[in-house]
Amino acid sequence: MPGTRLLDVRAALAALGLAMLAALAVAVVTHLPLPAASGPATHTSDTGLSRLQSLPLQAQSVISSTIAADSAAFAARRTASGWGLSGGGVRAHFRGGEPNLTAGSNALSLSLTGVPRASSVAAHGNRVTLTRPGIREWYAAGPLGIEQGFTLARRPASVASGNALTLSLAVGGGLRARTAGSNINFIGSRGDLVARYGGLSAVDARGRHLPGTLSVAGGRVLITVNDGGAQYPITID
Repeated sequence: MPGTRLLDVRAALAALGLAMLAALAVAVVTHLPLPAASGPATHTSDTGLSRLQSLPLQAQSVISSTIAADSAAFAARRTASGWGLSGGGVRAHFRGGEPNLTAGSNALSLSLTGVPRASSVAAHGNRVTLTRPGIREWYAAGPLGIEQGFTLARRPASVASGNALTLSLAVGGGLRARTAGSNINFIGSRGDLVARYGGLSAVDARGRHLPGTLSVAGGRVLITVNDGGAQYPITID
């Protein structure tokens, strides 16, 4: 994102710091590190941003999307072929109901497989929501990147009884997905880290937190959640 846009939120990010964490949920986030600002900034702002970026991806994503919720700078915009979002150096385009991401100058797509195409696409504020049979998939923009989440109304029929719930995301574009601890790194052709994907959390209808993991297999990103005894709908965000 342009440095001028970044400067609009620097003071807010620094002021919020760690204080918001106790009141906020966690999320899955796809993002790049913040680019350098195009103009001078105070030491206080730089320190606040540095502390924020040192937090887990879960915390970063929630603070980022919360700050951007009422900001016109991160609002979804109409395009000739659908909707667009932008934040933290990541752009998302929704054409024909499917998301395509650009991280810096690198194309990246993360397409949910084994499910019907989205039947509708809606935008509100900094969020775009794709509605599929039994699944809502949403994206939210903020100064640290673009957040992704899913709400499943029921257990997919394709998941065998006794098996953990798994969402499979096909990876497209020129980046390679690699597991990095509890997160996924997307690596460029020069071996450089281009984007990160992580901060997984899953909660059922009773507010019960469900164990989950991110992994890479067969070139796909797998989101696996132990939904044993869970009450649907389940939110993975």
